[in-house]
Amino acid sequence: MLYDFMLLLEKGAFYLAGERMKAPQFFNSIRGKSEVFNEGCRRMGEVLSNRSCKSGEEGWKAVWEKVLWGRVSDEKIKKMIVEMGGAFFEKMQLRWRSGLRNVLWTYINR
Repeated sequence: MLYDFMLLLEKGAFYLAGERMKAPQFFNSIRGKSEVFNEGCRRMGEVLSNRSCKSGEEGWKAVWEKVLWGRVSDEKIKKMIVEMGGAFFEKMQLRWRSGLRNVLWTYINR
């Protein structure tokens, strides 16, 4: 399951930073080897589509706490996955800002 999360971070950086997909579409489309992972991604897509949380990070935490409860016994792994949302959405913001900065720089230097 951790391998699935590693791929999620890499694919998310590619698709979301380049705005090839919106976040709800991305989470609805991604599939891993673990059914727990797939269910969590599906729920993330729903939460982001419904805008039922204030932020992506908040939605991530709520979804993964519910999905992992009773299914993953290792508390360290659960905590790492739940806290990964901050890194995931922060990474997307940094990539987005970097892309915006490059566009602005190109525009200014015409």
